[in-house]
Amino acid sequence: MGPRLCELRSNPEGLDLVAIKVTVGRSCYILCSAYLPYESPTPPPRQLMELVEWCKSNNLPLIVGCDANAHHTCWGSKDVNQRGQDLLEFLISSGLDILNRGTKPTFVTRNRQEVIDITISNSWSSHLVTNWRVSSEVSMSDHRHILFNLETGTVPVEREYRNPKLTVWSTYKDILSRNVGPPVRPHTIPQIESSVKNLTKAVVHAYEQSCPVRKRNKVRLVWVPGHSGVAGNEEADVLARKGSSDTLTGPEPAIGLPYSYPLGSIDNWTREKCQEDWSRGIGLRQARLLIKGPGAAATRSLVNLNRASINIITGLLTGHGRLNKHLSTIGLSPDSRCRLCGTSDEDSIHVLCHCPRVIVNRHRLFGAGYLAPEDIREIPVDRVLAFARSTGLF
Repeated sequence: MGPRLCELRSNPEGLDLVAIKVTVGRSCYILCSAYLPYESPTPPPRQLMELVEWCKSNNLPLIVGCDANAHHTCWGSKDVNQRGQDLLEFLISSGLDILNRGTKPTFVTRNRQEVIDITISNSWSSHLVTNWRVSSEVSMSDHRHILFNLETGTVPVEREYRNPKLTVWSTYKDILSRNVGPPVRPHTIPQIESSVKNLTKAVVHAYEQSCPVRKRNKVRLVWVPGHSGVAGNEEADVLARKGSSDTLTGPEPAIGLPYSYPLGSIDNWTREKCQEDWSRGIGLRQARLLIKGPGAAATRSLVNLNRASINIITGLLTGHGRLNKHLSTIGLSPDSRCRLCGTSDEDSIHVLCHCPRVIVNRHRLFGAGYLAPEDIREIPVDRVLAFARSTGLF
């Protein structure tokens, strides 16, 4: 590369967007850093919209690293807010792709973790970005470093391999059933060793026949407007028609769906059903104040706890735990007042958010002396449990 690796694009109208033009060989790329202030009007700002249009009109690859200050599950946030909805509508209408992968937080403070930083690209650069990830390295900021690789060329690597995910399982089962034969009970050590050897050989043979060898090559995919007149695409059409018309090898019935599809459908149905039950549940006044609702992250945190810890955290967040207010309601305590301060009813919200006797514990573990009930939703389960134990009430 020459000495002029990148060129700063002037932007005199604002400090929230900086773009550079990077030249590698004969190719040019526009890399941009953008900040979308939370108090600003509907995102994105005008400067970013103009940059997107400029890259589109000049057929230039664009990659934007953006502190969006917006929530949406499409880029890994825990929820969706209006800013996130507005930003997503802009991305879709502008033909921009979201490059975020996973739900690892990009914004981390003492009492809050969220994904508010996104990486976006246009259609000329989406295929160039690989290995997008959030770094675990300390960044000396409340935002984490975001890393990715920019593929500016292709290097073929001739390495043969088999991908188990691409195995034709119907073929595998058919070949295996033909090669294994009826079961025979071995009676001696040599017979056992022979049975193991034959079974292993049959399994390996069935796998090799149903999962062909491939060569790992990095290829550059180029979008073209249509298949007509492009030799490679016309050949792909022929192969696609042949694949859909060929007779299935293996036992029937067969379902032309990938293995991941039913698993994803079951997962989505389960999530929707849990959310529906949570929304329609009668009562749950205190639980809804302190718990955001069903979620995979909270579930993982709970299943890793022992029974005593689950008992404490469940009772604390639902209000049906070992606190005087609840015990008094069910007739197990003569006094409902707080054992620590004696000024208010001893319920979950008072202990977690307001009790003055544990303000130091609250500040140390939650980052604030007093909290609103809604703030508890954003605090990890292990910290809530540590706070509960530090009060001496559990």
